Amino acid sequence: MNTYERRASEGKCLHCEEKPAKGRKSCQFHLDYAKSYSKTRTKSQIEKRNARQRDTNFQTRVEALERYGGCCTCCGETLFELLTLDHIDKSGAKFRKEFGSGSLAPKLKRMGWPNNIRVLCWNCNAAIGMYGKCPHGTFDE
Repeated sequence: MNTYERRASEGKCLHCEEKPAKGRKSCQFHLDYAKSYSKTRTKSQIEKRNARQRDTNFQTRVEALERYGGCCTCCGETLFELLTLDHIDKSGAKFRKEFGSGSLAPKLKRMGWPNNIRVLCWNCNAAIGMYGKCPHGTFDE
């Protein structure tokens, strides 16, 4: 358990040992500090940070697709841009509620690559989601 997790479990500010502000994870001092800091950042600093984050997410997505097979488990599509990660046990809504929406691959990596994920192409994923089965006939949900 890292320091942030320990402090959160103890009901303390994530950055110090103070009591957090009502309904927040940080104390008022750190909330004010973050607000003032964000006003001092230049547009180029923000763009550089966003570019680094996009690159990191892209690399993690590539790693995740390779980890889970690298091709659609239904039709065999291998074109990277067309591949998605899918929850086998239909737990995607529950997962998003618990961990939030956004990039799935970094969350899976932090969880140690759970085995309830498969790779599907956009078409197979949409067909299974909309009709309960894929026209390729490989999967019936």
